[in-house]
Amino acid sequence: MSGVYVSLQEQESTDATLSLKAMGTQLGINLGISLAVMAGFSLLRPHHTLVYAPKLKFSKPERRPPLMGTEWCAWIKPVLSADDDFLMERIGFDAHHCDWPPAPGLSLLSMSGINAYYDVDAVDATATAMNLAKTDMRWYWSPAGATWLFTLLIGWFLYRASCDYIEMRQRFFHNPPNKLSARSLLISHIPESVRSDEKLKKWMNGLGIQYPVKEAVMGYHSAKLTDLIQEHDEAVRHLETVLSSYLTDGKGVDSRKRPRMRTGGFLCLGGKKVDCIDYYTEQIKDLEKQIKKLRQSSDAKVANYGWVAFDKIVFAHTVDRSLMQQKTIDVRLSPPPSDIIWGNLGMADKTRQTKRWIGRALFWILIFIWMLPVGALSATSNIVNLIRLLPNSEQFINDHGFLMGMVQAYFTPIVMAIFFILLPHLLRFLSKQQGYQTETTLDRKVLSKLYIFFIINNLLVFTLTSMLIGIYGQIRSLVLSGQLSSDFSISNYIVQLAKNITGVSTFWINYVCIKALGLTMEMGQIVPLVMISLRKWITRPSPRELREFAQPPDFNYPLAYNTMLFFFTIALLYGVIAPLVLPFALLFFAISTMVYKYMLMYIYVTKEESGGRMWPVLFQCILTSTILFQVLMIIILNLKGGHTQSYVLIPLPVLTLVYMYFYHVRMKSLGSFLSNTAGGTEVHIKEDLVEEEKDHHHSEKESLGKTFQDPGLTKKLMTPMVHDDVKHLLPQVYRHAVH
Repeated sequence: MSGVYVSLQEQESTDATLSLKAMGTQLGINLGISLAVMAGFSLLRPHHTLVYAPKLKFSKPERRPPLMGTEWCAWIKPVLSADDDFLMERIGFDAHHCDWPPAPGLSLLSMSGINAYYDVDAVDATATAMNLAKTDMRWYWSPAGATWLFTLLIGWFLYRASCDYIEMRQRFFHNPPNKLSARSLLISHIPESVRSDEKLKKWMNGLGIQYPVKEAVMGYHSAKLTDLIQEHDEAVRHLETVLSSYLTDGKGVDSRKRPRMRTGGFLCLGGKKVDCIDYYTEQIKDLEKQIKKLRQSSDAKVANYGWVAFDKIVFAHTVDRSLMQQKTIDVRLSPPPSDIIWGNLGMADKTRQTKRWIGRALFWILIFIWMLPVGALSATSNIVNLIRLLPNSEQFINDHGFLMGMVQAYFTPIVMAIFFILLPHLLRFLSKQQGYQTETTLDRKVLSKLYIFFIINNLLVFTLTSMLIGIYGQIRSLVLSGQLSSDFSISNYIVQLAKNITGVSTFWINYVCIKALGLTMEMGQIVPLVMISLRKWITRPSPRELREFAQPPDFNYPLAYNTMLFFFTIALLYGVIAPLVLPFALLFFAISTMVYKYMLMYIYVTKEESGGRMWPVLFQCILTSTILFQVLMIIILNLKGGHTQSYVLIPLPVLTLVYMYFYHVRMKSLGSFLSNTAGGTEVHIKEDLVEEEKDHHHSEKESLGKTFQDPGLTKKLMTPMVHDDVKHLLPQVYRHAVH
């Protein structure tokens, strides 16, 4: 049996040599590409402001980032010198909180993890199935102590970040982006007997609330009108695209064939060919007539929800808190109208709950279905052990080591990244169907689903499959070479299973490197720059498309946070057993901090400000990863024979759960309302009163009736846009009256 372990050690030596060569080559290639991308970014940035700093042009003066010079590294100083107050004022609370609180602790984790690694490695040199009992178990106190240290460090950083979150929420309440919604409450499931503005106001004042309602308005909704407006907007965009493509530079229009399209039919068979311009023009005119008729007929139904406004923000918070404690009606602080998903607002409770459960079932079905391709993908992550399943594999491995190392370094990480591109969009659609009422709520739900999905599929399933394929390939190679009989049992190689968990870390190092390269390419805006250039070169975008190209894009918070959560989890799980992951994770977080800070200051905007509401979800995910790390360490120490040390770690998951619950309750209590609004006592906050006095005149011009209405009832209809240099050709192109 000892000869078998010698053979396994020889295989591990071969694998390590291949992995190190591939890793070194990948690092060299990635570093070269990254330096080239950053050089291109520094060269192009001063000359392409609309791509690399669109917020300098389109932001309001009070939200505009600081100007940058034209020198290559002129962007670094503004990014590094921006403090917290400046960031909250210029980029918002959500963007400011897109920093990674546990990241500063990774340097400490690296030091302690590497120390623990040498201790564990010393045990691995002697810990085989035959002599495990002879191993000095004192070696295992080092990783056990490192696990306690890691947990305490994470708890400390989360404590500090949570205090910052609570302080930031109070600051957000004092100075909200939408004053009217901040002092308003959204009331759901209003009884039919009080579904009018006056009755709603009288009903609310009759509930014994501490402050009188200043204004009340019922909601109205027409699903048909919403669908018609969506169809109208799509038709306008199609017409604009056709006109821009047909008119181009305005030359030779008379001799050019008018664009035609086929309507009806199936798979390009059957149907009827029509003139594109005439078809979309008639469609737009018909939809405008239907929309106008529906708006004038007042067919919009009175919904089961409405809004009430108070004189001050603090009044709204006090009333909301008291009504929530009484549980007499369904009430919440009103989200801004731009954040509301109007189609989900009036959904009945039973319908919403049914959709929630169906959505949960579909989500878990998706997870289990996705295990099959992830399991297949994991086989390519350790192609060496996959090849060992074949006869005469060792000679092939020795002859083609570099090629296999490069496949392991690039192929699987890139395929995995591509594999999950559509996943966030799919999960957002699923969450929307579950009846959530706001876009910011969808962001939090998508983040939770992404985290669960990645932990189960990308981490657990992928790691377990790779580990089992690895040990089976190793032992199968020994069987084929005659060093081991075919009636072996994997259960006899428990120690090797534990060591193969460490071996999977090589893939995650490659994955982290690929993602770090992706971050530098994202900062270089290569994809947007190429896509815009190709669109302008191949086609002629419509004026609306050009305007949208130039606008600062929305930042995808769930995807960015999930990426950081995932790499934090990898660094944490492998921090003791394979600490080589930690320096790479530290490098990734250092790069992501600079890249995201620059992009949020100069490129991306927050679609809807939530005041940092994403942090409680992040808090729970980070602690869940911590519990996974603690459980993994208990299992590994038991597999290696360190039973006493594993027992010392058993209290950690329990203490972490208690800490998670306590701080969840604390953040919910202190981060959901203005401070000192409990108990119905009137509170006068100086900063709040000053801000309200400053915006009093502006707020008087706003009203609930104008602000909180379904866009289907009030939205201005889109009109077709064409380029100025071809407007004179419209009479020749249109066969209808030009408006």
